[in-house]
Amino acid sequence: MIFTDVTEIIYLFFLLVKGLKKYIKSSGVRKEKKETKVSLGEALKAYITKYKMTQEFVAASLGVSRQAVSKWENDTSDPSTSNLIALAKLYGISAEEILNKIKQEYDWMKKLITLVLTLVCIIGLGGCNNRSINDKQ
Repeated sequence: MIFTDVTEIIYLFFLLVKGLKKYIKSSGVRKEKKETKVSLGEALKAYITKYKMTQEFVAASLGVSRQAVSKWENDTSDPSTSNLIALAKLYGISAEEILNKIKQEYDWMKKLITLVLTLVCIIGLGGCNNRSINDKQ
């Protein structure tokens, strides 16, 4: 779909600028969220420390190896959903509480760049195809 009407192109540009301004103004909030959220491994490690448990105890309680618990803490691998629920029960909290502590690793700049490239392709200025956009992600 190529936009031939100049007003459509101007409107798309307006929306892009509006989105970029909103993104720039939210830098303080993004920074605060980044500082308060942790990885899943860091959250699990914090709970083990808080409740004075050992990796061996957690592993035996869940029926997994100590190495598996170690990999979860080091973010080498993630626990399965059933193991995450079992961990939450072991700590006496909900699985949702664990997940709320985890930072969501979104690369907003990558999304904005993809949006700009997509808009350029839509209005016909770039002459690119969807494959080249997806390759840049």
